[in-house]
Amino acid sequence: MRRNSLLLLEFLALFFVLPSLMALGILPRNPIPLLLLLGVVIAWVYRKEIDYRPRWREAKLPLLIFLALSPGMVLIAAYLLPDRFLSLPLERTKLWIMISILYPLLSVSSQELIFRFWFWRRYQPLFPKETQLIIASTLAFGYGHVVLRNIVACVLCLVGGALFSLTYSRSKTFFPVWLEHSLWGVLLFTLGFGKYLYHGAQH
Repeated sequence: MRRNSLLLLEFLALFFVLPSLMALGILPRNPIPLLLLLGVVIAWVYRKEIDYRPRWREAKLPLLIFLALSPGMVLIAAYLLPDRFLSLPLERTKLWIMISILYPLLSVSSQELIFRFWFWRRYQPLFPKETQLIIASTLAFGYGHVVLRNIVACVLCLVGGALFSLTYSRSKTFFPVWLEHSLWGVLLFTLGFGKYLYHGAQH
């Protein structure tokens, strides 16, 4: 009982208090160094457990969902962001290519190691039912983006977090959820949502 109480305090501190302090400027607002550091630590500690191999069978459903829903996101971006729609690849092509390569390798890998792989192992005692783990991971992922200080990022990442958590729950492997997260993230940057998803955006 005591262990679960401490674990709950840790969960709340890491995924809700810490992002709040960063969003308020009480702690440094840039989450990237901490994100990458945690990702490296988890990758090292669990290096014998993490399976990075491409598992296309488990990735089939996330790919189908992406192909089915991404046209709708394109239409939404074209309607809501006419001035920024496709501006990144068209006007800043080198930056777009760099983001498309480094974002999946560094940011997505770290986020998935933290919010899915490690989260499932660390907080299973708090959330013994799979549905509870999915909901907790989704909320933690969505709220974690409060550091970007705009509601659009939080909403997008709440929806994305639900998709990614469901994928991880089904597959329990790294590759499918990493691929899904990478595809959606690069698409959002490509379409013009990057202003909401990079550090320091304020709206």
